[in-house]
Amino acid sequence: MTKRGKKKALEKDSVMTDFSHIAADRMDKALFAALWSALDQQPLGAVSLERLGVEAGLAITDMYVRYANRDAVLLAALHALDTAALRQSADDFADAPEASVHEKLLEGLISRFELYAPLRVQMQAVHRAAQHNPVLAVYLLARLADMTDRLLSLCGDNGTGWRRQARIKGVMAVLLQVRPVWQSDKTTDLALTVSSLDKELRRAAEWAVSFRVLDAADLDDAAPSQTS
Repeated sequence: MTKRGKKKALEKDSVMTDFSHIAADRMDKALFAALWSALDQQPLGAVSLERLGVEAGLAITDMYVRYANRDAVLLAALHALDTAALRQSADDFADAPEASVHEKLLEGLISRFELYAPLRVQMQAVHRAAQHNPVLAVYLLARLADMTDRLLSLCGDNGTGWRRQARIKGVMAVLLQVRPVWQSDKTTDLALTVSSLDKELRRAAEWAVSFRVLDAADLDDAAPSQTS
């Protein structure tokens, strides 16, 4: 396991984590903060780019230079969060070069769930909006695929072609399967989420071998591991 094998205690969900260090500049810092604050109280459909600008103290003309609409701000905020999670994973992996691809993938996904934990309410609002907005759903899936592709590369998975795409979709399916568990996980160390994630990753690996997306030897990497 990587050095993140033992989970640190998380802040209570009612306490908003400061994500300002993730934003690219002051404008994004203000916009992202306004977005998460708004989604803490209301659905995504009730939020507009103009309102975010007012809350962030930004001129609407300046905002239109960078973002076409509210959903563009949301996707940028998610990209910033995912990049921060990947940066943390890269540092962790550098300290544990002997870890297997499965161990790194598990720890990388745990890190992402941990980072998003203070935003459960906001992510539920995004999820509900996507259920009624297929265009947004497509963009969110593309955002998730990009994150998964980058994480697999960090883990040392250098697959290409259709096998790479199949692995990306497999990890995405695992994340979508575990999301409801994470959404309701009240344990301080996300123990339920970690257990579900480990189980689903191993199950996905078994299916991948049966469809020749992974080699049989890769199942050894996905053997049950200690996560606490």
